[in-house]
Amino acid sequence: MRHIKDPWAMSDRLPGTFRASAFIFRPYPGSPIFNELVQQGYDPVAMQTYRDVDLTAHGADEAMRQRDEFNFTTGQQFGTVARDDLNQMLAGISHE
Repeated sequence: MRHIKDPWAMSDRLPGTFRASAFIFRPYPGSPIFNELVQQGYDPVAMQTYRDVDLTAHGADEAMRQRDEFNFTTGQQFGTVARDDLNQMLAGISHE
């Protein structure tokens, strides 16, 4: 969150514009992290099975769901942040 909000704050007081987007992490085939996750036991097919991210239950406007073609997920948990917490943060960013 800091990597988005800090530049936003700087852009408020500096000339020019700044745009940032946040997405749920998804490893891409052939990347070092993808290969590492396969070695850890993650299913490579499941890591490439994408679906839309629906943040409407967390307060995001339904119209925002289709706005960003890059916001998709495998539905898998790769990190330590609970999915509900992550979705809440992403919904908050989409409003800002």
